[in-house]
Amino acid sequence: MTVVFATALTFGGIHCTGWSFAFPSSTERILWRVASVYITAAPALFIMIASMADDTMFNMFLSSYILGRLVLLVLPFLSLRSLPTAAYHVVHWTLHIPHV
Repeated sequence: MTVVFATALTFGGIHCTGWSFAFPSSTERILWRVASVYITAAPALFIMIASMADDTMFNMFLSSYILGRLVLLVLPFLSLRSLPTAAYHVVHWTLHIPHV
């Protein structure tokens, strides 16, 4: 159980690294931050809910966790609509890799 807890915490923490990234809108930035914090805090919430053994709360927790994961899945695709101009620069690989 400790390995699962640590893995889930690390997974959420990785998403928190996007805290200061550029987002197309402030709404998307807030959604990313809320979902990242929730996914990070979810293992601790799961332990608290599991100790209460309340099915209704567990179902609400599971639904909100799935929603948070979906937000983290959809937002990167939505962000593709307004890439920074540096994303369109052509890289001349022959200058960086001499054997090509």
